[in-house]
Amino acid sequence: MAAGFFMSRILLARVSLLLAAAGGAVAADPVPLDHFFQNPALVAPRLSDDGRRLVMLVAHQSGRQSLAQLDIETGKAGLIVVPGDYDVDFAVWKDDLIIFGGDAGGNESYSLRSIRPDGKGWRDLNESYDPLLPLEGPVGANIVSLSRHDEDWIVTMGYGTRLNSAGQLEASGAYGYYRLNVRNGRRLLLEPLADKAVRYFADPITGQSYGRLVQDGEETVLELRVPGEKTFRAAKRFPAGEETWEPVGVIGDGQHCLVIVQGEEGLDRGALVEFDLSTATRTQVAFVPPKGEIVQLVRSRKGALWGVRCEAERPYFVWFDPKIGRLHASLEATFPGQTVEIVDKSMDDSRILVLVQSDRNPGEYLVWNEEAKRLVSVGKVLPKIDPSRLSQREPMVYRARDGLEIHGYLTRPPGSGKQPVPLVLVPHGGPYGIRDSWAFDAEAQFLASRGYAVLQVNFRGSGGYGWEFQRAGRREWGGKMQDDLTDAVQWAIAQKVTRPDQVAIMGASYGGYAALAGLVFTPELYRCGINYVGVSDLRFIAKSTRWRGRGYQLYMGSWLGRDDADLRDRSPVNFVERIRVPTLHAYGENDPRVDIQHWRVLELALKRHDKPYEYFRESKSGHGFQDEAARLRYYRAVEAFLARNLGSAQH
Repeated sequence: MAAGFFMSRILLARVSLLLAAAGGAVAADPVPLDHFFQNPALVAPRLSDDGRRLVMLVAHQSGRQSLAQLDIETGKAGLIVVPGDYDVDFAVWKDDLIIFGGDAGGNESYSLRSIRPDGKGWRDLNESYDPLLPLEGPVGANIVSLSRHDEDWIVTMGYGTRLNSAGQLEASGAYGYYRLNVRNGRRLLLEPLADKAVRYFADPITGQSYGRLVQDGEETVLELRVPGEKTFRAAKRFPAGEETWEPVGVIGDGQHCLVIVQGEEGLDRGALVEFDLSTATRTQVAFVPPKGEIVQLVRSRKGALWGVRCEAERPYFVWFDPKIGRLHASLEATFPGQTVEIVDKSMDDSRILVLVQSDRNPGEYLVWNEEAKRLVSVGKVLPKIDPSRLSQREPMVYRARDGLEIHGYLTRPPGSGKQPVPLVLVPHGGPYGIRDSWAFDAEAQFLASRGYAVLQVNFRGSGGYGWEFQRAGRREWGGKMQDDLTDAVQWAIAQKVTRPDQVAIMGASYGGYAALAGLVFTPELYRCGINYVGVSDLRFIAKSTRWRGRGYQLYMGSWLGRDDADLRDRSPVNFVERIRVPTLHAYGENDPRVDIQHWRVLELALKRHDKPYEYFRESKSGHGFQDEAARLRYYRAVEAFLARNLGSAQH
């Protein structure tokens, strides 16, 4: 890596002195910034069908996240491909081929490609089966099912293709389910999707759809059917944007499915409910989590239901398969205090890939060999990170001004004890249904290593605390959701975590909006602020046409609101004159979620009102900087900005 990517020891020493002067506790030689934010050494490994090989994403010296494989039996590893135009985001085995892809320009228009393990036979699957035709951007081929029973075909959702007058391939034909041949790229339409369909649910084993959400005026209807049949039957009607049932898979003989039902009497936090697909009616409540919410099902590669992953203050598992439950209990005993997650498994279940991680451990992948009764380490996600130098994430709870109980996490600087230190409030993105969790958080640990306490709260609207808690955030951008953040700061001051004049706010996406909102609606509260790909004008996202999903406008109308004057009054860009402190802003020009227009109008307002600001812009990034070099540049800017504006307070 180029020398310019590392902060000099002289500058690190200066930052350390500044933080020490502020009352923070930071090591004389803190963990280097790049150890937190460089591409992971190993991430997203997946087992071959026989469980003897892994395909995985690895950090390459070029700075690209690349594709590699590992023979678990011999320990021999090797690169498969280093793409020149993007970081590989995912990779899976399809018999003797590897299917992989990534986001080349940050605009979330993903490629889909196949390649042999020896690095030969590269083929673009999301454009054409004819390698002589020029490619003009991906036209969509999202994987629905890997169709394990068929060695040549997978099931995708997207469009067909055609050659236009300029000799370029473009989307063509019906939007729907396609069989896609992984060896020659050919597509065959299985089923066009209904015009008013908002979303489809397909069985990952067969690829056949068994459910869909359909618009009906100001409502949406969940419809179910037996896979392979033509007729859908209504199971439940919802106000648009408030769909609280989530089909999660076909079970047994294919005549039944499981649905996570939330928001009903006695099931506010959700339950796993079995439905008869032939009648679209429930047959039994299969499981109710004792605490928290259901996050996902854990199934074998052939579809057998092993258990569920749930999340409360910490993640936990409930096992329906006794054998898997005993194995998991043994693994947890081997790694006390950490989370053991089943990531993948071989076709015969004889080899199981697990991820061991915690709030201080970024993660280590291991393979359990049932035949040999042996656990083999595959590698660590961030091997340069020493967990002993990092901080615990402490669960915390407080009452908002209206009495609502709010949970979150506090990460204190290593060795700081209970003394007051500068605080960075970091609201999460989303905002709805997303939450901060007990897990390794590179950003929080990085900030803590620089002497800051980090406060992350699951304000109303967040997931994990039931439907009523989530719904309490409806249309509360800049309102009660923001009040929850303000109340969190007051809690931290009252608990002597920090002092009143030593608080910064920093967030991305919705968190960027919340940072801007904090700076304009409660300007007395913060010493500085950082807005990363944040929404500045709610009217832009309320009327966006770039994400034209069939349910988008109904969803935004329900959760954000439609009244133009109200949206204006909750948009930070219209109140920039209230900002009292320095700000840092970062945007990607190719962002399809928060268009660069949010920055353009914000910058004009900052200049018009003569407000001091710093700006960090990436021309080849989107909603967050996936490129390693861009990500490292951004966090260097964050480190320097906070050192100047928060870390230099004298007390």
